[in-house]
Amino acid sequence: MEGKEEVKKALQEPVVEQPKKPEEPKTEPEKKVEPVVAEQKPEEKGKEEVKKNLEENKEKPESKAMDENEMKNLLEILNKQMTDPRQKEQFKELAPLYMKHAFWDTQPVAHMADQFHKGITQGEIEKKEVKDVKTAPYALPEGFEWSTIDLTNEKELTEAYELLRDHYVEDGAKRYRFVYSPEFLKWALTPPGFEKDWIVGVRVIKNKKLVGFISGTPVKVNLGGKEIKMAEIDFLCVMSRLRTKRMAPVLIKEVTRRINLKLVWQAIYTVGKYIPTPISETIYYYRYLNFKKLNDIGYASIPSKSTLKRQEKIYKLPETVTIPGFRKMVKKDAKQIQPLLKEYMKKFALSAEFTANEIKYMFTPRPDVIDCYVVESVTEKEKKITDFISFYIVKCKVLNHETIKEYKSAYVYYYATTKTPLADLVKAAMISANNSGNDLFLCLNVMENKKFFEELNFTKGAKLMYYLYNYSTESLSPENIGVVLVQLLTFNPVSYTHLRAHETSLHLVCRLLLEKKKKNN
Repeated sequence: MEGKEEVKKALQEPVVEQPKKPEEPKTEPEKKVEPVVAEQKPEEKGKEEVKKNLEENKEKPESKAMDENEMKNLLEILNKQMTDPRQKEQFKELAPLYMKHAFWDTQPVAHMADQFHKGITQGEIEKKEVKDVKTAPYALPEGFEWSTIDLTNEKELTEAYELLRDHYVEDGAKRYRFVYSPEFLKWALTPPGFEKDWIVGVRVIKNKKLVGFISGTPVKVNLGGKEIKMAEIDFLCVMSRLRTKRMAPVLIKEVTRRINLKLVWQAIYTVGKYIPTPISETIYYYRYLNFKKLNDIGYASIPSKSTLKRQEKIYKLPETVTIPGFRKMVKKDAKQIQPLLKEYMKKFALSAEFTANEIKYMFTPRPDVIDCYVVESVTEKEKKITDFISFYIVKCKVLNHETIKEYKSAYVYYYATTKTPLADLVKAAMISANNSGNDLFLCLNVMENKKFFEELNFTKGAKLMYYLYNYSTESLSPENIGVVLVQLLTFNPVSYTHLRAHETSLHLVCRLLLEKKKKNN
């Protein structure tokens, strides 16, 4: 990997010191951007509400980000200078971090270009009070209405399940689609203390069909020693044929409004692409459990110098766990797990906090939803839990195979270890997941997970970015992340070279252009 200075030396001359300015692109009529929030009739609202709407949509200070023409010019320069197609593709992925955004530029989120000019100020970006929050819901396009989704109601739970099943994450080749079971959704979105009002839907007025969804759940996180109440935002979904109506931004604003009314001003979320601005870039690592099945459906492939039997042998696991005292968690274990996890989370700059009641709810095993195992040390005096590990389970629908209709994936959730080596604990979890019919075992490179990747035959996959809403902080390495969200946003086991944002050559190219722009101004 080239060092930062070497990359700068290699790239600065062709990008920053161009002898001639690139030709101005042909000007096109400026595209009119539709406002996110439709204007409501004055008779439907009091004068005070109209005033609030106008105040909220007033122009923000000018961003230092690049406009479309500037980015187009940079792309043209880089296309001439770069010979590696992978670098070109990666730059296109990163470009949104440095561009202006019709929606995100109106929100209290960090912006890479502004941080370059002004530096990073840790803390809340926008300070608000309840009196500053809209009392009425945001306006939707004509023919649609808001609906608070009651996931304790079987009918509404089924509606949410069917919307996500048919319109949530699907791989680019249309081979697989995540299928969150009703039981999984209810487990993930109705923990102790959940806010019913934060589970938001959009319905068609005429037939009451659910066509949009977003959820928020209360979480407590510790960031740099400071405890912050946040909302975990998950499952943003709009029916495919309605995505031109710009419902997603309105869903985000509406759930934010409802969260703010409960005096919660920050949120945490993950996205599989770059938007302003990630606090951490993480990578999924995956480990085959049922290689033959995954090969049959096209998820796994046999290397050119190998065979199916050889690959099956590589990934074969023992049938039993040999760790003494390893057993499935029961509810009463929560009292011991809580202080164990709390102490373990102190290792990370950003971590989650749980009460014993929340641990009992979140980690007690449920078939095909969540599994949790503990290691119990038994002596004459006491029975003490020294380690635990959990993983949640998501089914994936296989769309184009004659006989195989689904596969199951187990995702490492939270764990803590004081006695058992982490690799041994994870291997025991993999054996348990394999024995219960899971086909794939995955985790992010967060916490201390990188310790076992090589030993246990994990393969590098796709990326997932962590974001904070209304909070600015220095970027964090994945090893400093101690929060695991249940939202999944990527399929493909695509390997790529990962560098921290401030160390990548492509980020450096953007920064050099911004520096040039700053000097010219």
